[in-house]
Amino acid sequence: MKRLFSFFRNDLFFSISLLLAIIAVTLGRFSIQDINIKVIATLGGLMLIISGLDSTGILSYFGQVLVKKSLTLRQLIRYIVLLSFFSSMFLTNDVAILTLLPIYLRMTKVIANRQSVLLGSVYIIIAANLGSSFFPFGNPQNLFLYSYYDIPLLEFFYSTGLLAVLSLVLLMVSIQFIPKESLSLTITSNPFDHQKAVIYGLLMVVMIAGVFSIIPYLIAFIIVAAIVLFWQPQLFRKVDYRLLCTFAFFFIIVGNLSQSEELINWL
Repeated sequence: MKRLFSFFRNDLFFSISLLLAIIAVTLGRFSIQDINIKVIATLGGLMLIISGLDSTGILSYFGQVLVKKSLTLRQLIRYIVLLSFFSSMFLTNDVAILTLLPIYLRMTKVIANRQSVLLGSVYIIIAANLGSSFFPFGNPQNLFLYSYYDIPLLEFFYSTGLLAVLSLVLLMVSIQFIPKESLSLTITSNPFDHQKAVIYGLLMVVMIAGVFSIIPYLIAFIIVAAIVLFWQPQLFRKVDYRLLCTFAFFFIIVGNLSQSEELINWL
């Protein structure tokens, strides 16, 4: 019972959505058609690919390259923020933050100016969240909005592109206020599996083609899932199944709410 209680307490968003879905089904009806399978399958496939790319050490590798090119703390923060901003577009905001932030904090632990170091941490997090908003597959929210509402691609990019450009400009201007002090850091080399990165990059292209309906999304998901299953099956343990279930619960809730004309008119 303690383990069960801990499971539901650790992810309140999942727990609340499950409870609301149960109430919705109890008072209304359950229909599998309410669940947008494209969003669930695409998100699941992207999670597998992103876990695979993360395991190749690609972000750690680029982090080391940027340290070598940085002569000042301000320069290092600018480069890491740019990496966070652009990598999150493809690898999602969570992966960019959870990978780059520990690397950055390890590299800068010997720097005396902690205020600037911590400010750099804030910029890395902001950059990842803003950068991931550009593409439909950058974060789950975008994927849902793009797929569920069938937003035309140019219209989608017009909105997100404006946000991305403005936020990047503001980030770069803000970084200019960080002191320009010299930098001397020890670089610890981490392995980078180029071959795996290329394969996962190709799988990402397949999944993106599914998002844009260039190929059927189920075919894209089956290709990705089958290759990962026979090549690196341990990646299935890294999929955030609770997030996938949370999306399914919300589809069920919305499907039931949409049956009530009075509620829709009131909202």
